[in-house]
Amino acid sequence: MESRRPAHGFWVGFFFTINSIIGAGLLAVPWAYDKGGIVLGSTLQVIAAVLALILGFQMLEIMSRTEALVRQTEETKPEAEVTELLEDSSVPFISTRKFDITEMVGLFCDQRTKKVYIALFALTIYSNLTAYCTIFATSLTEFVPIFGYKCDVEDDGLEGGCRMTYIFYLALFAGLMLYVCVRGYEEQVELQVVMAVLRFVVIGLIIGTVLGDIGSEKYNEGGAHNDLESPTLWKTSLAGVMFPILFLAITFHNTIPNTSQLIASKATNLPRIITCAVLLSSALFIILGVLVPFAVDGVDKMVSLDWKEYSAGHARSHKPWWTYFIIPAIVIFPACDIMSIFPIYAIALSDNLIAMKFDHDYESRISRVSPI
Repeated sequence: MESRRPAHGFWVGFFFTINSIIGAGLLAVPWAYDKGGIVLGSTLQVIAAVLALILGFQMLEIMSRTEALVRQTEETKPEAEVTELLEDSSVPFISTRKFDITEMVGLFCDQRTKKVYIALFALTIYSNLTAYCTIFATSLTEFVPIFGYKCDVEDDGLEGGCRMTYIFYLALFAGLMLYVCVRGYEEQVELQVVMAVLRFVVIGLIIGTVLGDIGSEKYNEGGAHNDLESPTLWKTSLAGVMFPILFLAITFHNTIPNTSQLIASKATNLPRIITCAVLLSSALFIILGVLVPFAVDGVDKMVSLDWKEYSAGHARSHKPWWTYFIIPAIVIFPACDIMSIFPIYAIALSDNLIAMKFDHDYESRISRVSPI
């Protein structure tokens, strides 16, 4: 579907992976910690990170074994050498050739399992993509109203002109994503790098403002003294609600075969990329999950909305001038966040659906704009 000549190193792969992880799931992490407890949340986050690492390295092993088996079929490697590659999983044997998850499932399982897998895979990704569209449109409808309407989606829903605004932003997002997805991964490297840097900037703003609130003993909103009780530490009954949120926020293994196609020296770079991205993302999630409940009274399910009325501990009518720059940066962040994660998952899904019919060498016969 696009160029398979890997020309990028560690950092491009790292940024793509960070964007695959730090997506919409980040927005609900502080809410989960607030409800279930910061100690329980931190514990479950570590467990989720370990599972994410295991899944990531298992994906590398599957990619390595697939390459070895295909080479054996093509009779390009001696059988003894292939057997050695299959037995030694310590160093991935991954070439420039890409195999989608659908193909790998079909290679190691029967066709019925392959069809069931792709159906579940498509259902999961389509659900995520639908959520991304909703988050994008809701964020902008809430903070950048048009048609003369001021909308509070959280409290009032989509009434009257707010629905028109919401539909407008959905259509805008659809047009943008259609263009970006058709262009492919190679053409969006700059976008992904910029959006990854933006993620770190906004997360830094959230952490910085929360630390300022805690230090001044002020609420995140308004000028009242922060006499809130300390956040919940451990509420076992909510572990079943928390863990799916934290686990889904950190998992990304189903995008590895697709995003890794841009990376040179895969056997060396991919293990480092996966390890660094998971560890850094988990650390940021824990920091946000632990700190935000101290400064926010009743954390919102979409944490960025808690900064709509940010006042740096002052009365709202006297908040500092610089808060007017921080507020839009944080509140509109989900829309920017979604613009980078949507094409990663959309292209991964489309590649798997096409590979279902055309096999792994379809890139040599089909271009991204070819009719199918």
